[in-house]
Amino acid sequence: MVRHVTPAFPPAFISAGNADPLEPHSHAMAAALQKQGVRVDALFFPKDHALPLPHEYQFNLDSDAGRQAMERSVAFLHGLREGGAVPSATVERSDGQGQ
Repeated sequence: MVRHVTPAFPPAFISAGNADPLEPHSHAMAAALQKQGVRVDALFFPKDHALPLPHEYQFNLDSDAGRQAMERSVAFLHGLREGGAVPSATVERSDGQGQ
């Protein structure tokens, strides 16, 4: 998919748990979008995150990580609705360290 990324892609919120087998693909997609100047908000977790976060971790709203992903995705959507308040090409890890 990353080879098909162009500047015409829509803004994206991308997240993956640290135990998600698709995590490397999510990192690659976020990087490809950034390279094309597409607005990206990404939430990734360090490998040593206290509890391994599997695929679809964000649906577990009983966990801090699930709630964090929900809050970030809602903020992302609000930013789009409000005319682009989403920062351009932002990728952050939950531990506060950028990619």
